[in-house]
Order: sequence, then C-alpha cells, then structure tokens
Amino acid sequence: MRFINKSLLALAGSALLSSSLYSADEFQAFPIFTNDNYKTNIEVALVSGYMGFSNSAIDGGMMYGLEVSLDCPVFTLPGNNLLRQQISVNRYSESGLDITT
Repeated sequence: MRFINKSLLALAGSALLSSSLYSADEFQAFPIFTNDNYKTNIEVALVSGYMGFSNSAIDGGMMYGLEVSLDCPVFTLPGNNLLRQQISVNRYSESGLDITT
C-alpha cells in the first residue's frame, strides 16, 4: 500500500512539474543568487487554536504559535510559478504537559 501511495505521489508531482515546464520562462536554481529581481516576500503570522486529546485523561487547552513563510530561495518553476516555504512553531502547555512542534 505504501508503494502505491508513493507511486501516485511521484506520478502527480511529475505531471505538475512537466505541465509547468511547457509554460514560459525557465527553471531557475538558486534564484536568490542568480536572479537580481528575486525578493523573499517574507510574511509572519501569529496562530492560536485548541488542542484536544482523545482517549486521554488530559484535558485539551489553548495552543499558540508563530509561522513564517517566504518565496523559495532554492528554485522556481517556469512560468513565474513561485514556491513558498513555511516554517511553523507551535506551543501547548496544559496540565503539566508541554508540547512544542
């Protein structure tokens, strides 16, 4: 079953990549160094929510975190298709249980 899921994921990724290759422009490796017009376009967000646990004696509680996203500095796809990188740090601390993701 894992092989089938990985195969389908690889097939879908190949199809998306190849379809974007037929659009305009070109593939760029490390645009942060090679493209004078590259901008990181950094965005920062505060997040919060509720974290609950099923089948546990621990009650749920509030969680909070920070997310930072930016345009991919490693490569861009043809046709001005930018990829975004996202880094997320979340914190939960309730009933003596501390979780950081």
